Amino acid sequence: MRLSFKKSILLFTTVALGSMLGASAQDLVLEAYQDVYTFTQDWKSEDVPKSATTPVYQDCRQGYGQNNQFIIQNMNSSVQKVQIYDKNGYVSDFAASGTGGNITKDEAGNVIVRTGAFNLPYFMSNQLMFIKADGSQSVSVTLPTDYAPRTPGYFWGSAEGDIFSAEGGKLSFTGANLEYFITIEIKNGAITGGYQVALPYLFGSTNRPFSVDDVINAWKDANGKRHYLVVHRSENPMDITLDENNNPTATTINTLSYDGCGTSNGTNCFAFNGKNYIMFSTIPNWNDGFVIAELGTNADGTLDGTINVVAQHVNDYTEPMGANVGSTCNWLNWEPRDSKSIYVYQYFPGYYMARYIFGTKTDETELVDIVNDGTVGETYTVADDILGVYIAQKDPTRVYAKDYGKHRYPSTIKDGETDFIKELAIEDAVLQDGDWDQSNWVLLDFGSKEEAQKYVGKVIKGGTLTGVLTNKLNPTMTVTESTVPTVEESYDENNYIGCNFMTPNVQSNIFWHGETYNFFFIEPKPQEYVKVHWARFNGGTDAGGHFDIVTDSDAKGSFNVDWSLYPGTWDEDFVVNHAYSFHAIVRYVEGTKAGAVEGNYMVFPLEGGDIVTGISNISSDVQVAGVTYVNMLGYESTTPFKGINLVVTHYTNGTTRVSKELR
Repeated sequence: MRLSFKKSILLFTTVALGSMLGASAQDLVLEAYQDVYTFTQDWKSEDVPKSATTPVYQDCRQGYGQNNQFIIQNMNSSVQKVQIYDKNGYVSDFAASGTGGNITKDEAGNVIVRTGAFNLPYFMSNQLMFIKADGSQSVSVTLPTDYAPRTPGYFWGSAEGDIFSAEGGKLSFTGANLEYFITIEIKNGAITGGYQVALPYLFGSTNRPFSVDDVINAWKDANGKRHYLVVHRSENPMDITLDENNNPTATTINTLSYDGCGTSNGTNCFAFNGKNYIMFSTIPNWNDGFVIAELGTNADGTLDGTINVVAQHVNDYTEPMGANVGSTCNWLNWEPRDSKSIYVYQYFPGYYMARYIFGTKTDETELVDIVNDGTVGETYTVADDILGVYIAQKDPTRVYAKDYGKHRYPSTIKDGETDFIKELAIEDAVLQDGDWDQSNWVLLDFGSKEEAQKYVGKVIKGGTLTGVLTNKLNPTMTVTESTVPTVEESYDENNYIGCNFMTPNVQSNIFWHGETYNFFFIEPKPQEYVKVHWARFNGGTDAGGHFDIVTDSDAKGSFNVDWSLYPGTWDEDFVVNHAYSFHAIVRYVEGTKAGAVEGNYMVFPLEGGDIVTGISNISSDVQVAGVTYVNMLGYESTTPFKGINLVVTHYTNGTTRVSKELR
C-alpha cells in the first residue's frame, strides 16, 4: 500500500501550542520535583460564555472537561442551557437545553443535569435528566422528596460509576444546614434508592453544617477504594470513606498549609501511577491559580491529611474578585491520557478554560540520540514527536516514521554549489518545490497489521512510544508500549535521482546548457520514504538490480535495488533500458556508518512506478513509423512540450530511438 500525504505548514510541540494559545509562562513543576513530574498547558481559550452583568460568575458558574471539550452551566436568563465548548469556542447546546441547574458527570462520562428554570436554588425543580456520554439516550426522572433537601445546594460534585449500566452509579449532594449528605443510587438510567451519610465531624472551628456552596466529589484512591471529598471554599476539605454499612471515617486534607490556600468548589482528588493527588486553588483567593499536590499516606495506604505540592499554575488574573467568586472559581477535573500522564481540565467561569498535561518523567530519549548513540537490545522511550509515514504492503506490521528535521548530519550546500533538483532539474518544473526534509527515520514494528495501521499519518506524541532498538545502522525498534495517536499530519517525501545515491554528494564541473556547474545533491537518510525519478533499469536478479539516471545534463548517478519490499512481479514490471519514477525506501548497506557522508545505499522499490520512456540503441536502416514526445515528468504527446523533450522515434521494425530536444 502507498499513502500520499501533503505536508502541513506548521507543527507545534505541546509547549509551543500552549504558548500560542495563551499559556501562562509560569506553569511549572516545583523545583524539588522537576526530575519527577512534568506539567504543561496543552491549550487555553477565552472564548467561553460570559455574563452581560457583573460579576461574570453569576451566569456561568460550573463546568467540567472531557474528550477535549467542556460542558458548561449557563444560567443567563436569556439562555438557561447547558452548553458544549471546545478550544475554538461554542460547539452546541447540550441535550438538556432549558436548564440552569446543577450539572455533573459520572466516571463513564454520562451527564446528570437538574432541569427547570433557575431563580434561587430552593425554587428549582427536582426534575433531573440523565444523558448518555455519546448522546444516544436521555432520561427524565424526578428526584424523590425523601432525597431532596429543602434548600438544595448550588452545585453537584462528580458522580461515581456508570448510571446507565446494570452495576450503576451514585450521585452524592447536600443542601443548606444539613449535618449529612445524600447519596442516590442510579441503575440503567433510573433512581433505585438512596441513603444519608452523617458527617463524622463538622466543618471548621465553628463546627458548622453544610451550606449551599458545598460539593461532594467521588473518587478512587491508588488501591481502588472509594472516597468522597467534601469541599467548602476557604476551608480544609474533608475526605470520607465508608464501611460496608455506610458508616463514615473522615480525614481532613490540610490544603490551608500551603500559603493559606483557599480551596474552591472545583477541588478534586485523583489517583495516578500508584499515588494519590489533590488539585486546589492557590492564593490570592478566588483567582485562577491552582496547584497539584501528592496526598500523604499511612503505612496501610490510608490518607494522613498531609500534602506535598508538586506542580503549580500561577494566577493569570491577580486582581481580587471577591469572596463570592470563590464558590465557583477553578472547576478542576482530570481524565486519563496514557500510562505516564493525565489531562487536567480547568474552567475559570466567565474568563477562560484550559487543558493541561500532568505526568511523571521517564528516561526519554530523542530519536536523533537513539539512532546515533543507542545500544542495540536496549529499551528507549522516544522523547520527541515523530510522524508515522508509510507501511509497506509486504511488511504490514511495521511503520516508517520520522522526527521533524533533527538529523545530526544534515546535508549543507556551500558557496559555489547549485542544488540541481531544486533549481535546474527541469525548466519550469523543478522536482523539489519545498524545503528538503532532513529528519531521522525509524522503522517501528508493532507486531500486527491492525495495530500498525493506527499510526500511519498520525503524530506520535513524545513520551507515548517505547520500544527495543533492534537495528542501529538502519534504525528499527520493536514497540513494547504505545498510545494510539489522534492528531493527523501529512508528509511530502523528498525527491531524488541517481546522483543522490552517489558519494560524495557534490559533482563538480558538470556541463549543463552551455555552462559549468558544481551540482549539489542532498544525502538520503536510512529508512527514509522517498520518490526516485528518471531511473533507467539496467537489469537485475532476484538478489538485486541496478538503475542509473537519465537527465539532460552530464551528471552521473546509479544505485542498487533490493526487491524484497516490492509487491508485484518486478522482472515483468521493469523493462531493461526503460526509465521510471517510483517510491522507495532507502537503507544503508551493511558495513557503512549510519549518518556518515560516505555511506552506501540500497534502494527498495515499493511500486512499479511511472514509465518515463523506452530506451534502445539501434543502428538499423528502417523506416520511421512515428514520433512522440515525452517531457521530464513522464507525460507523452504527439506534439513537443515547452522545455526539455525526450524525442521517441518509432521504427517499422518495432524498435525505438530516443534523443533530447530543447523547445
